[in-house]
Amino acid sequence: MKTSLTKTMEEWIEKYFSESWEDIQTDIDFSKYESVKTSNSLHVHEVRYDIDGEKYRLLYAIGHEEPLIQILKK
Repeated sequence: MKTSLTKTMEEWIEKYFSESWEDIQTDIDFSKYESVKTSNSLHVHEVRYDIDGEKYRLLYAIGHEEPLIQILKK
């Protein structure tokens, strides 16, 4: 039996896996902003922000206090 994806699922897969992020150093104080999304996996906690039209994500790995900061490439 063949299973087909719904259009919504296809759009989500395309968007999620087409993102390209770049590691950056920044002095942005993310505590002054409200996150737009958070997610967790077994080893990483992700927090996303939309600041001045740019999308950022902070990745907190288990055992590391400082996050990896990335910006979404356009």
